[in-house]
Amino acid sequence: MRIFFVTTEYIDCDSLKVIDGGLANYLYRITRVLAQMGHNVNVLVRSTVDKKINFNGINVEFLNRDTKFKKTFFEKLIWCFLRGKQRRKIKEEYFRKRIVSNKLKAENKKKKIDIIQYASCLGIGQFPLKNVPSCLRLSSWAKVHQFCYGVHNENEIDFETKQIHNSKFIFGPSAHIAKILKKDLNLKKDIEIIESPYLDETFEFNYSVADEINVKTGGKPYLLFFGSIGKLKGCKEIAECIYDVLEKYPDLYFVLIGKNIDTEGVNYLELIKTSARQYVDRVLHFKAQPHDILYPVIEKSYGVVLPSRTENFANTCVEAMRFQKIVIGTEENFSQLIDDGKNGLLAQAANSSSLFKKISELMDMDKEKKTSMEEAAFKTTERLNPKTIAQKLLNYYEFVIKNWK
Repeated sequence: MRIFFVTTEYIDCDSLKVIDGGLANYLYRITRVLAQMGHNVNVLVRSTVDKKINFNGINVEFLNRDTKFKKTFFEKLIWCFLRGKQRRKIKEEYFRKRIVSNKLKAENKKKKIDIIQYASCLGIGQFPLKNVPSCLRLSSWAKVHQFCYGVHNENEIDFETKQIHNSKFIFGPSAHIAKILKKDLNLKKDIEIIESPYLDETFEFNYSVADEINVKTGGKPYLLFFGSIGKLKGCKEIAECIYDVLEKYPDLYFVLIGKNIDTEGVNYLELIKTSARQYVDRVLHFKAQPHDILYPVIEKSYGVVLPSRTENFANTCVEAMRFQKIVIGTEENFSQLIDDGKNGLLAQAANSSSLFKKISELMDMDKEKKTSMEEAAFKTTERLNPKTIAQKLLNYYEFVIKNWK
């Protein structure tokens, strides 16, 4: 099957490393598996350069979003009267309609494309080809994302809304996000749920950061947060309860790994450190790490704290559970993966008191129950076997192709 993925993120065009994001990690895994199964896999990436490469047998083409566009006669007349936001919208739609769509048309003319999978992010598939079967994967929903960050980008919501309405077939990994989207847009279409795969990496672990943490903690236990350090991922709630946690458990450390994301002018890494007060020396931070360095840190942690205000289908949660770690997630956002009290713990989103109670529940848990819960966490990930998920996706593709017209 000749498959095209159209996305806003995948790998860095120079380093060939996976972009730090849930969409990029999902695509990296699913494209590799499909290619290994013998399919002709191609990826078009919205970028700032024009470049073609072959990556692990996958054809990747970066399309420059800043390509100079040709104004229509009407656009030339009104251009001087438009605001920056309006101009950006026209340029973005030109990129989607002309650059992306024309590239796909040319590829289909060269050799028949069996199916196109568009990412929902930024409405990259706003103008799907009419004569080629395609589907839309819900990697996020801009309205929810912006609400949690306290920002508003009308263009982004408009792009994604139009793309959703223009798509005949939609699927996504999260039943929770699908439910919100259908309610927000009064959408009558069915949204198929196909979870994201977990791919066991075959690299050698690098224990440099894990060893550094061991030295700084003196071998004492630590809870781990990894991901973007910002309001969206629940770092406000971590800040609000960090002092109580560290005071109640004097031997406990809290480790954060990830890039700090300022939200509404707030530096949440600094807020967490300030909130820890006299226990600030037990709060450790490291920049975002590649998986060969990150995985040993997860492996040696006492538990993982991921109190996100919203999640699509958290790769972070799956990775932690794969290492038999109890994850403290949030209700609804993680309930597809975590059964509270059985294979993990669920706190209320945006509720620091609830988060503190769940951290206390983990820290006070007897060894037998903790071991049982950790084993259950690992078993949960077995359904995310990459070949199993890839076959579900291929079955869905066949359904789309069969019912396209």
